[in-house]
Amino acid sequence: MADVRPFRGIRYNPAKIGRLEQVTTPPYDVICDDQKRIYHERHPKNIIRLTLGESLPGDDDETNWYTRAAAYLDQWIEEGTLIRDENPVFYVLRRDYVDKWGRERTRYGFTGLIRIEDPDRRMILGHELTFDDVIDARLRLIRATQSNPCPIFALYTDPHEEVVKALKASVREPVAIVSADDGSKETLWLVPDPETCQFVRGAMQDKVIFIADGHHRYATARLYRDEMRRKEGKKTGSEPYDYVMMTLVALEDDGLAIYPPHRLVRGLRNFDQGGFLGELDHYLEVTPILQAGTLRDRVSALVRTMADGSWTERRFGVILKGTEPRLLTLKHETNAHPWLSSIQESVWSDLDVPILHRLVLEGMLGITASSSAHIQYTPDEFEAAQLVESGTVQMALLLNPPMPDDVKKVCLAGALMPHKSTYFYPKLLSGLVINKF
Repeated sequence: MADVRPFRGIRYNPAKIGRLEQVTTPPYDVICDDQKRIYHERHPKNIIRLTLGESLPGDDDETNWYTRAAAYLDQWIEEGTLIRDENPVFYVLRRDYVDKWGRERTRYGFTGLIRIEDPDRRMILGHELTFDDVIDARLRLIRATQSNPCPIFALYTDPHEEVVKALKASVREPVAIVSADDGSKETLWLVPDPETCQFVRGAMQDKVIFIADGHHRYATARLYRDEMRRKEGKKTGSEPYDYVMMTLVALEDDGLAIYPPHRLVRGLRNFDQGGFLGELDHYLEVTPILQAGTLRDRVSALVRTMADGSWTERRFGVILKGTEPRLLTLKHETNAHPWLSSIQESVWSDLDVPILHRLVLEGMLGITASSSAHIQYTPDEFEAAQLVESGTVQMALLLNPPMPDDVKKVCLAGALMPHKSTYFYPKLLSGLVINKF
């Protein structure tokens, strides 16, 4: 059973930090180098120093950005920049935003601690592959700071909204309102009421948890737990390192948006654009999008056409420099091709991402997991098109957005999607609450 509990989180002291916009950021894994520099320059006590610090000349195993993160955390707590809440609470989050289609939406979630479970327990399930080097880096950070500076983003089923209704009914004045860089607004409340917290704990006991964002953070937390158990010899299941901070959102929440991480291909030697288009035609119906207007107009027309297909069709888009965007529709007979035959017998059969990877990226272009440097990702199809036109990348492969039930289905089947198969939006803010062991 899922063990979700309130906790005494650590938050920025409003008396010391006037505007949380100065110290909060998106999760570390969506921050590019330019953004990283901006956040470091924005405020000397920005959370970026705890989640994605800067390496300096002379760094070694004893002195590095991980040890500096630990020193910053201890210093900020000692001087009162960060303060710990007096009582265990759940933290309710409301995110107001405008999605990429121009619709105003609101997403509710809550942050608490959840007991880390072993994979064979099938209580906390992931859907994406992880990379060992990322886990190694996160493990160094958690060892140094003994904290979760940013939460894992996870989903649970609650068709009648019992959990969120109970939490919303118990809150009063918000303790923080943050205007994020993407134009969205995050509102934070505390839920200290013991009866409400106990109700939420009970309601969550029979839930299966599906990780949305934070697969590497969860894998790291489990490794750290195992390390500490070996070191201390404790296996009570209730030590501080047995839990990890997680923000939970109902799969049925109207504000839950998933964007498709489009694939950008770069660095292919001797790439023959004409030959590639000819090979595509063997397996997919290739239809140029003959739309007048700007590049943005043509890309918009492509995305609309991709979305207009029936749910049984597998539709993609490809953008190549100097030519019209093209709609790609999988030919029925291609399902039997050796590259795809195993997919048709698995939970992947209704998913676009594995088909695109097996057929185009791996089969035609020879891009495997070991050559992942050839792939970038963006949820913004217009940015993808601009990068193609500028020559920064060689092509953009566009996808339709996955559905929340797709994630649930893959998790329950024990399968994994390729890396970056989903882009949940808006991303959680780092810096609202910290869990210190």
